[in-house]
Amino acid sequence: MTIYVLSTPAIQGRTARKTGFWARVWTAITVQNERQELAGLDDHMLNDIGMTREQAEAEAQRPIWDLPSHR
Repeated sequence: MTIYVLSTPAIQGRTARKTGFWARVWTAITVQNERQELAGLDDHMLNDIGMTREQAEAEAQRPIWDLPSHR
């Protein structure tokens, strides 16, 4: 019986790095979409979540690569 190893540590490392990169890209796009939705909320809804219009606008203007540390 012959067992073929299709994934070596070097290949796994490259795959993990690519996955990590694309995961960060996807997160950045998601956060940017959330920021735009936040900017679209009315003042009453912003008040419900404890934000002012100025804070929401400032958040929406952040660059796409400026991600929160918990994301």
